[in-house]
Amino acid sequence: MVSTDENEDLNIEESPYAEWLEGTIRTIVTLQPDAIGLVAVRDSDGMALTSYYNAGVREKTEFIHHILSDNIMEIIENNATTVRNIIMDADDDEVDDMDDEEESEDGDWLTM
Repeated sequence: MVSTDENEDLNIEESPYAEWLEGTIRTIVTLQPDAIGLVAVRDSDGMALTSYYNAGVREKTEFIHHILSDNIMEIIENNATTVRNIIMDADDDEVDDMDDEEESEDGDWLTM
């Protein structure tokens, strides 16, 4: 049990993220990191918590890099089909445009 500022007892095990939090803490302990960063947000009122262990400017910058990389990968994964379709449509347009192009002596296509 954890006590809050309001002296209410919290049962962390009842939280929806208890299993994730326990697994994450176990992984952190296993990795024996030099620095730890924790971020939590609550959409209902815009509350944000950031908490750090042994993290200076360099470590916080590294945390940012990893979070942004995760975001980029998620965007790519969520939009891969759309991007593929755009590329495929562009490739089809290029084939149609080849009638307007001239072939060079070495066989490469040159756009005019």
